Amino acid sequence: MKVAVIGAGPMGLVSSIAIKKFHPDFEVVLFEKNNDIGPRIKVSGNGRCNFNNVNVSVDKYNTDIIKDILDCNADVFKLLEETGFMHYADSEGRCYPLSETSVTLLNVFKILLEKYKVEVRLEKEITNIEFEGKLISIYGEQFDRLVLGIGGISSYNDRLCYEKLMGSLPVKLTELTPSLAPLSTSSFPRGLENRRVKCEVSLLCKGRIVKREKGEVLFKNSGLSGIVIFNMTSYLSRLHLKDYKDYQISLNLLPNCSKEQVNELVKKKTNLHAILLDQLASYIEESSYQVEMLTDLRFNIKGIYDFENSQVTSGGISLQDINKDLSLRRNPRIYVGGEEIDVDGECGGYNIAFAMCSGYYIGKNIK
Repeated sequence: MKVAVIGAGPMGLVSSIAIKKFHPDFEVVLFEKNNDIGPRIKVSGNGRCNFNNVNVSVDKYNTDIIKDILDCNADVFKLLEETGFMHYADSEGRCYPLSETSVTLLNVFKILLEKYKVEVRLEKEITNIEFEGKLISIYGEQFDRLVLGIGGISSYNDRLCYEKLMGSLPVKLTELTPSLAPLSTSSFPRGLENRRVKCEVSLLCKGRIVKREKGEVLFKNSGLSGIVIFNMTSYLSRLHLKDYKDYQISLNLLPNCSKEQVNELVKKKTNLHAILLDQLASYIEESSYQVEMLTDLRFNIKGIYDFENSQVTSGGISLQDINKDLSLRRNPRIYVGGEEIDVDGECGGYNIAFAMCSGYYIGKNIK
């Protein structure tokens, strides 16, 4: 059996290694358009390599039918640990190599690729797949099976290449929307640009809270960013809205204070520079110093930043076109997984975790 794997991202890397682990007699060729493996891994966690999360569970994703795939997460860790790889988890469960650098994880994958004798071909961009009877042809070379691991169209990914490859498959694509991205919002004082504040963030729809969590918010020149904001876009992106007029972001700047304490601050006209970021303190004191500005500072949402500024693509190959083993219903010789299918998770290593889990799941179940 000869298998082609397109894309040396987390899904392609793990699937090619897992195929050889479970089927050592298979011939596996891994194609990557760049001059090195793991371009997505290199930028994860701002280079610190947030590659997984100890809290992986279906409630972190847009669908619960992936439970069997996520059950492979422990096996993924075991596979990486075959090389002696060590990691740690922070207070939010985000997993990083001990070195806190993506180079370490890339080295781990290179060791495993060599150990399991996966043939790697770099600088091989695949934009066309041909089908010759029961065989799949790439650059004139014939394969029995194909694993597609090209991810979505966010950040560095080539949308034209993505669309060409997807157009050659017998699948339906659900609508693609940027996810884990900053939000474009109504304006705020220029002095707040590039400032960060820890607060409680609520996503409101017609004034009703639909999602809430604590975290750090970064004020950008035309909106809001930060992990907690990314998780709000994770929710919004799945709605595929054309208009965000019903949605607002609310910031509680004093989440650890009781209502009584906040009311007392306002009553006494306490100097907010002793409590808040200077720029925020000035903004609130100049805006009539209302309780609502301390606990419910609102911004109208104009939209989500574009794909180039997003970490993940929401949408992809419809799950209705995929068999339980992640092969395509209309061509079971082709396997898909990771971000290219209609599954996306919250910020914190969940998307790379799913990509690796689906790669391992394919390797175990490929026929």
